[in-house]
Amino acid sequence: MVSSIERDRKLRSKYAKKEALYRECKSIYQNRYLPSQLRELAREQLVRLGASPVKIVNRCVATGRSGGVLRNFKVSRLEFKREAAKGHYLGVKKGSW
Repeated sequence: MVSSIERDRKLRSKYAKKEALYRECKSIYQNRYLPSQLRELAREQLVRLGASPVKIVNRCVATGRSGGVLRNFKVSRLEFKREAAKGHYLGVKKGSW
């Protein structure tokens, strides 16, 4: 599991470095009012960048679990339940119906 966490961290840092250029090329490529040659160059550059945000998956920072990750806390639902029971998250208490 540590390898999946490390792989995700590397992919996120790779995308963060190229994010501005990626967004710029994508907006040029999608703009229908620009000449087709310019749009084609932007598409080719997008392919060369290779760091697509689609590949980035939310993972739990503690366990590396990919499913059931709470965005605000960046941990899986199971880890969140354990940590909240210990009182590590302020303002979170167990709810009952």
